[in-house]
Amino acid sequence: MTEPQPAWRPPSAYIHGIDGPTVTLSARFCSWLEWHADLNALRINVRGNDGEVDSILNAIRTAAMAWKNTNSVPGRQSPEPPEEMQSWFTATAAGEYLKMSDRGVRLAISEGRLNAKKQANGQYLIHAEDLIHFQGARRAA
Repeated sequence: MTEPQPAWRPPSAYIHGIDGPTVTLSARFCSWLEWHADLNALRINVRGNDGEVDSILNAIRTAAMAWKNTNSVPGRQSPEPPEEMQSWFTATAAGEYLKMSDRGVRLAISEGRLNAKKQANGQYLIHAEDLIHFQGARRAA
């Protein structure tokens, strides 16, 4: 049985601001945008280039994860990386953290399930945030 769709507001209802227009996005839309626009890859590719873009993309990710967590598993909180966790991991270090082989980590990267940057020397680097989200997806599967 399909639930009825709520009545959506007109575009003007999402625009706010005094000094200039600001668009307010619902957490549900942030989740949809994350999936369909591949914002995870974009966030990784532009990380550090523009502070405002970084902040907005991270805010969208946070809202999307909150929506997914409250709508898929009631009461489950978004995982936070441990305080001592470094920012970047090699495939080997990621495998140790995930309790899987580095080959399995590289396979997940090649299948697009885990985001990573490939260095000139062929080594993959995985950001801690992506590692945490991959771990959560594995648990949910």
